[in-house]
Amino acid sequence: MKNNFHSNRARELREKFPELKRIPRHAPETFVLVLAVVGLQIALAKLASGIAWPWLLLLAYCVGSFVSHALLILIHEGTHDHIFSSKNANILAAIVANLPLILPVAISLRYYHLFHHSHLNDVRYDGDSPSPGEVRWVGNSTGRKLIWLAVFPFVMMNRSRRLGLVKVPRAWRIVNLFVEAIALAVMIPTLGGKGIAFLGLSLYLGTTLHPLGARWLQDHFVVVPGQTTNSYYGAINWVAFNIGYHNEHHDFPAAPWKYMPRIRRTCREVYGKLYTHPSWTGLLYQFLCDRRATLAGREYAGILDSTPP
Repeated sequence: MKNNFHSNRARELREKFPELKRIPRHAPETFVLVLAVVGLQIALAKLASGIAWPWLLLLAYCVGSFVSHALLILIHEGTHDHIFSSKNANILAAIVANLPLILPVAISLRYYHLFHHSHLNDVRYDGDSPSPGEVRWVGNSTGRKLIWLAVFPFVMMNRSRRLGLVKVPRAWRIVNLFVEAIALAVMIPTLGGKGIAFLGLSLYLGTTLHPLGARWLQDHFVVVPGQTTNSYYGAINWVAFNIGYHNEHHDFPAAPWKYMPRIRRTCREVYGKLYTHPSWTGLLYQFLCDRRATLAGREYAGILDSTPP
């Protein structure tokens, strides 16, 4: 059944704060950022191609991971048609943002993510929601939670197998694959093996055992019973295009990233009462070490009002 909680709250907020209706739906200047971030990551890969492996790993963990994560968020902007007024132009912008990510994920992310918004926590449609098998296998074991997060990109790919009701256009998938193949054909001789390894490691690290990996936990794991979406307002938003403003994003998915702080300021009396995560690093530690934190229902319920075990 389609999830209406966020859309209902958004409707109430628009009635109470009419200025929300005047927030633009597109931010074409975001495409300049797409080009800049793509260029930055390729330049870092070129740098990485000429340094020793320990320094390459450090560069990927401390810098490249943040840039890859930023590229995923820019793909996300294209997914919601936040950049241009044309749907096809947004898809192409997302494919451009995909170039340094090695894997052609832009098109799959677009269609699976839109169903995540409309069918939040419905395992038939929501690829962000863990399957019953994941929940049972991970349990409350720190070791298994470590493994689950370490292989999280593969977990997400495997989840797509159960989402048969979500139809991804074959033509756009082929375009995404073709463009990425051309990009790799250019980048491999230009960047060399080390440069390509840097790009792959950056994507992997930015989605797994890293403070950025906690972003996937922040979004919808329930910390306070009854609150299914959580926000984070910390400094990483500066290099993550405000993706931490997650309640605001789910309430107003048509608003581009740059307007999320404005929405929060306008509705501070509502969002100010909700629980927010103060730190992605702290959240990562809490998830791994607290045995009450499991994947069941994406719930941590009870952690806030009791001391850690």
